Amino acid sequence: MRFVNALLARNSDHETIDDDSGALLSLSRHEYFRRWTTRLLFILDLISLALVLAHSSGIVMLIAGMIQGLFVPGWSVVRRLKISSVALEVGLVLATSLALVMIYAQILITIDFWHLWAAQIFWGLFFTLVLALDEMEWRPDSRLKFHISVK
Repeated sequence: MRFVNALLARNSDHETIDDDSGALLSLSRHEYFRRWTTRLLFILDLISLALVLAHSSGIVMLIAGMIQGLFVPGWSVVRRLKISSVALEVGLVLATSLALVMIYAQILITIDFWHLWAAQIFWGLFFTLVLALDEMEWRPDSRLKFHISVK
């Protein structure tokens, strides 16, 4: 509940909260948005992957698949850019997602592997792993951190 209260607070640009590990985090509202978006897309990706594995069809599968295809690949790439404009970030997420989906489809056609069920499982597993690594990255107690420094 502390995260929700801090997320909805409108009186300052930065909030200091207690993490589950007891460490104090000072993050902007935009970083809270990034964190919760990553979590939401991770859960949605797991739901979509479960629906594919269950050979489900219908409106739920259609909506989950569309959201997964339009947001998950782009968010996995654009999140790392840390753009300060939300509108620009959303536009880049959609454009990057559509570009990655088209490249993936073209690769599948080129190698003559147009088995959509297997392709969706691979796609879902890959981006579930990417989003899980993104979620682990922000935690101060995480053992797995990816930092690239250019010197």
